[in-house]
Amino acid sequence: MVATLILVRDEKGDLHDQKSHLRNGASQRIDAQGAAIHESDTDATSTTLPVDEAARPRKLAD
Repeated sequence: MVATLILVRDEKGDLHDQKSHLRNGASQRIDAQGAAIHESDTDATSTTLPVDEAARPRKLAD
């Protein structure tokens, strides 16, 4: 399942999500100084996401 993030541009041109958190062009939540706030997958979707074993990097010996 993919969580949809809707961004709205305010009168100053800043992007905000539905909860009025400031976001950058890459949809990352940012603080007042403009630094990205890293969100874990569980915070963003309220569920844990399964790990795709085929997409996981492997060593040559594997």
